[in-house]
Amino acid sequence: MRNSMKAKLSAVMFFQFFIQGSWYVTMGTYLGRTLEFSGVQIGLAYSTVAIAAIISPVIVGWNY
Repeated sequence: MRNSMKAKLSAVMFFQFFIQGSWYVTMGTYLGRTLEFSGVQIGLAYSTVAIAAIISPVIVGWNY
């Protein structure tokens, strides 16, 4: 039972980071070539992930 749970959790974590990594790598190419963003604009798009990681725990932790 314990090995089964470990295998399931490993698979879920693999798919989570596989999907996240697949769009994260190609986003710069898409923004630069298709949408013709500048280097600064692409950097700003990538920085939103870091900013969201800092701010979201505060918002999620609010109790009404």
